[in-house]
Amino acid sequence: MKELIRSNKTFLYITMAYVFIGLFIILQTNKGSEIFWINQFHHPILDTFFSITTYLGDGVFITLILVGLLFRNWKLAITLGIVSILNGVIINLLKRQVFYMMDRPAGVLDISKLHICAPELHKHFSFPSGHTGGAFTFLFSIAIISKNTTVQVVCAVLAIIAAISRMYLIQHFLMDTVAAAALSTTLTLVWFWIIKTYTPLKTTLYDN
Repeated sequence: MKELIRSNKTFLYITMAYVFIGLFIILQTNKGSEIFWINQFHHPILDTFFSITTYLGDGVFITLILVGLLFRNWKLAITLGIVSILNGVIINLLKRQVFYMMDRPAGVLDISKLHICAPELHKHFSFPSGHTGGAFTFLFSIAIISKNTTVQVVCAVLAIIAAISRMYLIQHFLMDTVAAAALSTTLTLVWFWIIKTYTPLKTTLYDN
């Protein structure tokens, strides 16, 4: 586990920065104020940008990538698939069975004066954010298997962009994305350590 953490410290440092900055903002502001603050910067270009980047955490998008990878490196595809499924199940259980009473911005805030670009605003099952969790799980997995510092930076930044997209699209609060980022990153580390230690599956591009 120590080696896994050490070799992926760049992604982890960037993720920790997002989590700690997010926690500071959460503790210093009223819940939902971040939605109004972000919304004031709305622009057609940003509407398109965040409407696309939010799919980085979408299950269908991730599945399509894994299917394509299956024909190139089936051991890595299975590893990524296992990690994505496990994290997805845990996050969905949390949001639908444990924190089911926590509504999304559209179910809590008066959004009548906000700029809305999402085709549909969901109102329930807010915490934690599934798309953010999916993005951090998948992109951190890519960073791990690459063993490349530049890839870690790119993946971490993309994961944070996906998290921000959920707030820009008025689908989640900051606390939803922060919790999903922290939980998914931690769980991904655990699953990769277990797979590397106890299975013959590959966890990097350089495994035999």
